[in-house]
Amino acid sequence: MKKKILPLILAVTMTAVCFAGCDKSEENATPTETVNSEVQPEDSTTATQADTTIQEELDAVEATYQEKMNAIDSESATQSELNQNAADCYQLWDDELNSLWDRLSAELDSQRKENLLGEQRQWNERKETEIKNAGEEAEGGTLQPLLECSKGAQLTRERCYYFAGILAEVRGETFTVSDAVQADLDAANPTLDDVFQSFQGQYFFDAERGAVIGIEPTDECDYGMPGTTWTVWVTGGDLMSDLDVIDYTGSTIDFKTASGAYYQLGHTMAGGVSLDYGTERGVWTETIYGN
Repeated sequence: MKKKILPLILAVTMTAVCFAGCDKSEENATPTETVNSEVQPEDSTTATQADTTIQEELDAVEATYQEKMNAIDSESATQSELNQNAADCYQLWDDELNSLWDRLSAELDSQRKENLLGEQRQWNERKETEIKNAGEEAEGGTLQPLLECSKGAQLTRERCYYFAGILAEVRGETFTVSDAVQADLDAANPTLDDVFQSFQGQYFFDAERGAVIGIEPTDECDYGMPGTTWTVWVTGGDLMSDLDVIDYTGSTIDFKTASGAYYQLGHTMAGGVSLDYGTERGVWTETIYGN
């Protein structure tokens, strides 16, 4: 039996834009919603930013982030310290994202701004879903704030680099991303194939009767479905494939079968998988857990 250990990787309602951050007033800070109903007037921070390039600005934010990440990696840190550092990382990138948007909003032409705003609303909805999914892996435990804020920081960091690239382009500045950072950004924005690979394996969920959930490349699967790339099978249950996917995040895949059944594939803290079943999208009436 193969096992996968899920790595611990560190809406929008607005006139201009809305993003989510972390409330740092609590020791175990968790994401809270903030709304910028209008673009704020230029302050001293914005004035300082005008004296630096986008490259210099992002490099400075990245350096602060890496310091926080080193603190999270410290073996001596308590859980509350880990939670707070993750919240600080999320807040750091959330503040930068809002700052970048303020300048993009002022400097983009109206059509491009409108397109980017629509895209941002969709991104924000997906981010909130990803954060929720990440927290649920802890099943209400003390790791939940760490998982939620780490996921929020990961996704928002990737979005900041995206916004920074656009703003640098508009200003005619050069903007580059190191290979190491780019690898992290790619991990925050996986393809469907990447997500399937993170689940790949066979997982016993009922050892007594030998019941298994299998997620395998179709050409390697005994139950492979013709014309598909990935096949998902459950002992005594439905067959699904990449063609049945209706949505996915970095940690979940949603399916709708020809029979009208809905499933959501997710990771568990134990390194296995969970498979939720329902007759309505997002309403799960049964869950099968792997090891």
